Amino acid sequence: MQFLSIREFSKAPKAALSKLARDGKAVLTSNGKPAAIMINANVENFEQVFNLVQKIEKNAAVVKVHHPEGSDQERHEAFERLMNFPRKKLPPDFDYKKELMEAIDERFGPVN
Repeated sequence: MQFLSIREFSKAPKAALSKLARDGKAVLTSNGKPAAIMINANVENFEQVFNLVQKIEKNAAVVKVHHPEGSDQERHEAFERLMNFPRKKLPPDFDYKKELMEAIDERFGPVN
């Protein structure tokens, strides 16, 4: 995997994108620390890549909600992020929060 500093990327973005197209992924660094991950996407695979990134974000938020050492504030923020993800069309009386919490409890056990 390729590592690029933000400075390198800003000086030569076209060269960086060419390398990204060739290698498939790269890590952008700021002051030597990871700041972002770039994943090659094109017209053919954009929707698939985007959906995978959304799944990763959702999973990270679920883990945060149930992290035993997380604060209530962190759990609340993670839960709010989960609530803001796009949803499929559901019946008007569908209780999304209740269904989500039941699914999380089923998967990870109840939060103490």
